[in-house]
Amino acid sequence: MIGAMQATGIGSQDAGRRRSIHGWLGRSLALIAVVVHVSVSSPVRADEGPPESPPPSTADVVFDALVLRPTGLAVALVGITLFLPAAVLASPGGMHPIEEARDYFVRTPADFLTARPLGEF
Repeated sequence: MIGAMQATGIGSQDAGRRRSIHGWLGRSLALIAVVVHVSVSSPVRADEGPPESPPPSTADVVFDALVLRPTGLAVALVGITLFLPAAVLASPGGMHPIEEARDYFVRTPADFLTARPLGEF
């Protein structure tokens, strides 16, 4: 049967039609990808955005490294210690009070200790 289709040229017409559909589909997808890329991306200029703050002074960095960071570490350790009984006392209220206690006793001191750049208060 396949030999008969090839002898009559039916198979070659089918293959040609498939090639043209695949070519058209590929070009359409490429065009859609280019349009989406151009519409989503926007040029960024160097002068846009919030103004940068001046870098911290040397005194601020030294004060932060020698006084505030060790104090923040001590406060974080005390907060972790106080969180355990606070979590036990807050547990009858469900997970929300425990999460609030964790944020107050653990996350806030930890963010003060680690999340901010050295010398910025």
